[in-house]
Amino acid sequence: MTPLTSSATASSVPVACRRSVGPWTNRSVTLPISPPGAHAPLRLDRFCQSASPASKGRMAAVTGTLRHTGGMSGPPTPSRSPLRALAIATFCIYFGYGLVTPILPLFARALGAGPALAGLIVAGFGLASFSLDLSGGRLSGVIGARRTAALGAGMVAFASLLAALAPNVWVLLLSRLVTGAGSAVYVTTALTLIARTTAPERMGRAMSVYQGAILLATAIGPAVGGALAGGAGFRLPFLIYAGIGLATAGIAMRRLPDLPRSRAAPGWDMREALPALPGPGASTTAPPFALVLRDGAFLTALGVAFVVFILRAGVNATAVPLYAHDVLGLGRGATGLALSVSAFSNFFFLPHAGWLADRRPRAAPIIAGLAAALITLALLGLWQSVAGLYAAMVVLGVATAYAGVAPAAVITDVTPTMHSATAMGAYRMAVDLGSVTGPLAAGVLFDWLGVARAFLLMAVPAALMLAAALRLRDTRACRGRSDRAADRR
Repeated sequence: MTPLTSSATASSVPVACRRSVGPWTNRSVTLPISPPGAHAPLRLDRFCQSASPASKGRMAAVTGTLRHTGGMSGPPTPSRSPLRALAIATFCIYFGYGLVTPILPLFARALGAGPALAGLIVAGFGLASFSLDLSGGRLSGVIGARRTAALGAGMVAFASLLAALAPNVWVLLLSRLVTGAGSAVYVTTALTLIARTTAPERMGRAMSVYQGAILLATAIGPAVGGALAGGAGFRLPFLIYAGIGLATAGIAMRRLPDLPRSRAAPGWDMREALPALPGPGASTTAPPFALVLRDGAFLTALGVAFVVFILRAGVNATAVPLYAHDVLGLGRGATGLALSVSAFSNFFFLPHAGWLADRRPRAAPIIAGLAAALITLALLGLWQSVAGLYAAMVVLGVATAYAGVAPAAVITDVTPTMHSATAMGAYRMAVDLGSVTGPLAAGVLFDWLGVARAFLLMAVPAALMLAAALRLRDTRACRGRSDRAADRR
């Protein structure tokens, strides 16, 4: 059967939201018609609850209109999930990112950059990514998801080649800005594909696979990149990163689906069809994204994503190395081992975190993860010893695993599919904002307050989001405020 889902009708009509046709959510209805060239009835997937007689009448009108217009044209929603291809492509992109991460500031210094300029070169990636997250999401609705993902990977390849050939620090800075832009385009498109091709009841597990690919790549990449730079100089890892970017672009073009674009295909104009529907207050206008922005669950998910990446970039990647070296007197090997403990703990608990996000209310793993984050920061601030450090890193891996998988699932639950690209762009902005502000806040707090107070103060955002998560409704029922507004419209 050919599924008619939200992506098939794009953003033209209320039924573009897979949960917005009256009370018809989470049910499958088979209409007695076939689109041109098809040999099976057209299906309307993911509609709702039980239908009233008035709703049945409205659906009958839709059936008659579809029969009159002759079905739909344009590409159907992919019948097979692209998650495996996305995981492979994402692993490649982040493995290349990991290759150059440990050597980037040293390369900048070798080209003559001072400490401030070297820091700007490192931060340039996050700044460019943050500024283009929303644009990357919208671009996939214009030229298609497959081409957008390939474009992002191609930008990363070009920028990495530029960095490998950089004659001075300014070219290196430009390359990092382009790399951040390409990463924003690719990652937002990848998240949009996951959101639009994954069943809601599997969204948590899909995000655990996606984040597991990132985690594995960023755990392996730095060690390989450091070894390559030590034996062949700073430029070789960037050349390899360029080749990886080209390979990822090829994977995107060959293996990823091309979801329907933002305009409905000719021959399938529901804007013309729906005015004929009976029922009071019927409207053909899609619910605006502003309704999503007023949803408390959506805002809570963004806040949790922000806090998770403060933990990852501010605590794990910045504060812990400084604490281990300056306070505990550990060398590079022991400090690296502490970070590896956190990474392996995260990787170990991710599958269960994804399962829990799908089988229980989405708030359950968020609450567990944020509670673990508070324990982590308390251990770091109050138990200043090597044993306390390693115990805290185990718990930090648990925290980021459980709190990290659910926010994207919540956003997918409450966002009409017509707005999924924009919503995932907003999610990426929250992630990048946490990645940029976390390290800056960690450095400032350590300088001003000292170790113990700095760690305890960094617990405040986690505590605030834990309080918000305790009030988070169960969004798996797909009855978000945006969908109720769509029904009223």
